[in-house]
Amino acid sequence: MPIRGLAMFYYRLQSDKKDPAYYGKTVTPKDTDKVLMRWKVSDSEYRVIFGDLHAETVSPEKLAELEAALPK
Repeated sequence: MPIRGLAMFYYRLQSDKKDPAYYGKTVTPKDTDKVLMRWKVSDSEYRVIFGDLHAETVSPEKLAELEAALPK
């Protein structure tokens, strides 16, 4: 059931046009400073969950910097 809840959360973000992205195929728990998932909160803020599962709210500029450092 928890997996289904997470999937529903992601699809809800999509339907609400919150620009979600999930990087679980390349980000692992060892990647503590890498973006695991993110979504738009407002025009000036994104919510980011990192590889170690801590969360922060960041600016679009900071998000671009974080996503540029993602593993390829």
